[in-house]
Amino acid sequence: MMIAAHFLVAVQTMMAREKDTFSHAIITFDQIKGGTARNIICDEVEINGICRTFNPETREMLNRRIDEILKGITMTFGGTYEFERQRSHPALICDPDMAEHVRETADMILGSGHVIDLPHGSLGCESFAYFAEARKGAFFWMGTGNKEAGIDKPLHSSSFDIDERALPLASAMHAALAWNYLEKHSQS
Repeated sequence: MMIAAHFLVAVQTMMAREKDTFSHAIITFDQIKGGTARNIICDEVEINGICRTFNPETREMLNRRIDEILKGITMTFGGTYEFERQRSHPALICDPDMAEHVRETADMILGSGHVIDLPHGSLGCESFAYFAEARKGAFFWMGTGNKEAGIDKPLHSSSFDIDERALPLASAMHAALAWNYLEKHSQS
């Protein structure tokens, strides 16, 4: 367990110290399993987590650094390790033309001033990334929170909820996106 604790701290320290190198990257450890009783030193610990980046080169560099950290810590404390990597979702990168199409449609459906541009992409894990990787696409979030009604918990929270009054607008937005796209591209 002590080796695992050193590893977790070392990776987070590496991310903080080498942030410029790993800009637009995040590593989150969300599971740690080990031990069977309070008074028995465990002989094995399993740590699970995710690594999200905008490009495969950064992901490979992070995997290499994690392996180096594991090697150094286990050598220091006399342990061993196995580092298993599983490919996760690709980075979700929007096509600029499709993003503009979403903006124009949102202005039409919601009125101007209701679109918030993110200064950079999101490192969230999203299945839509597979579609955007194969075809031009753009991803958007539809605001479904309502602080006054206490509907303000983030995604993946056990108390996440939506204000269902946003559903008709979300449906109109999706329908208009398809309609406008087909109108524009059937003429060319």
